Amino acid sequence: MITRACIIVCVLAGCGIARAAGIVSSGTNGEEAVRLRAEFLAQALPISYETHVKAGAHFHLSWIELTGRTKSFATRHSAQELIYAFWPWLDDPAHAPEATILLLGLTGRKMMTPQKLSYTDKTHSGNWSDLADSCIDECKIECRGTLNQPNWWYPHQILFDRETVLIESKTSAVVRANYIAAMQKALADPKIRTENPLAVREILSLLNYLDRKASVSTFLDYIFFDMYTGGNYRLKKEPVSVNDIYNSENGTFTGLACLAGMGAEYFPAVINRFAMATHEERSTHAGGGAIPMLAIFYFHAAGCRENAAVEAIHQYKVAHKDLTDEQKASLDEIMDAINTKKYRPSFMKGSDWAAPSNAVTNSPPIK
Repeated sequence: MITRACIIVCVLAGCGIARAAGIVSSGTNGEEAVRLRAEFLAQALPISYETHVKAGAHFHLSWIELTGRTKSFATRHSAQELIYAFWPWLDDPAHAPEATILLLGLTGRKMMTPQKLSYTDKTHSGNWSDLADSCIDECKIECRGTLNQPNWWYPHQILFDRETVLIESKTSAVVRANYIAAMQKALADPKIRTENPLAVREILSLLNYLDRKASVSTFLDYIFFDMYTGGNYRLKKEPVSVNDIYNSENGTFTGLACLAGMGAEYFPAVINRFAMATHEERSTHAGGGAIPMLAIFYFHAAGCRENAAVEAIHQYKVAHKDLTDEQKASLDEIMDAINTKKYRPSFMKGSDWAAPSNAVTNSPPIK
């Protein structure tokens, strides 16, 4: 579980929607971050620092110490503020040197290199071009560690503070309904997928707890949302074998997992989504969505044995005579994958996969 920094929240008058305050709320391109970057350009440049190197028997350590005007700027702000504000500049060649030096000096990162960074400014860039990649990588690692975050984290806008949402939602059904509506509206914005995928995961998790049934349509919209890419899951490489697909990527399918926890009652809605899949979504080659594999993941996570899964799909086809040939083919591919035992990781051995020991159950209602 991600450990989040303490967030001050406010309740918007009249609707009971809690939102994180400050730079975390406004994000890396919000008003607060823009103000900090402008202050840096006006008061902290030219960049002022010293590089130290400590020689060891087997390796060297180097680190950056901020000095002068740059140090004065850094000491006026918290690590979280500076990391959020200057993270975008790490990938911007025009500002990457200054941002990297600032954050390396702020965090005190020790790097295993004997080389002293000699960058002064854009006109006198020294050895920046040689050390840029390693310094930026080291900087991102240390920034994540400073905020106690995993190695794939990036600064993102937290739209709804989980603790406050859950506490406020217990006060009345109206407040809870307002939260649900606001979160569904946020997820309806297509830009959130690419601009703030971590927020998508957080919101889906909250909706899963507050009221699954009221959020089915949202879960279906995000059924194959992969939080690692901010879009729908796609295979990045050609599978070596039919069983390689399942293990070849680190996808986290939040919407699919939420639906799996709702049981057989919602099989028809999910099977309908499988039937409507595009050719790209159905493909089990590089660039494809591998829906047959994900469907097996879904039924297994839902605690449904393979014979029951095949029967559920068959019954859906019988009940929906108006399915097109393409839609029937999409479902047939899933049934074939189940019957021929494709896409099985090691824990699905045997003639009929077992219900997972940690099968998701319905979340406790908020009273």
